[in-house]
Amino acid sequence: MAFFDWEEKYSVGVERLDSQHQTLFKLVNSFYDTIRQKDTQRAMSEVLSGLIAYTETHFTTEEQYLKDYGYPLYARHVSQHAQLVEKVKDFQTRFQSGRLLLPIEIATFLKEWLSGHILGEDQRYTSFLKGKGSFSLDTMILLI
Repeated sequence: MAFFDWEEKYSVGVERLDSQHQTLFKLVNSFYDTIRQKDTQRAMSEVLSGLIAYTETHFTTEEQYLKDYGYPLYARHVSQHAQLVEKVKDFQTRFQSGRLLLPIEIATFLKEWLSGHILGEDQRYTSFLKGKGSFSLDTMILLI
């Protein structure tokens, strides 16, 4: 059993975004698996760098969808994304400077943040997008 299992409840109904969310789950699981194997140095360095890069990629995609469809909570959503990226960059900076970090606390933070964000904020935009009338989530997948 993985540290952080993907479940259907996390689906936002947009294949590309769901796929990217699943990749984020895999990155958190990879981080957790590596620290469990006591390979903390590699986990902290590689996985934090990968998380920063991939979250920025995913957030750019997601934010473009929200902007294109006039999502009314767009600014709030973008702000939450920026806060996570800054937090992970802070973890990375602290690690690189030799300041003590507890890897399990980082893994738990990432799991809780991602779960809470998808089940809360992302589900809000799912409802918004579905309510657009002529809008179809299947059509949205083809637009990108």
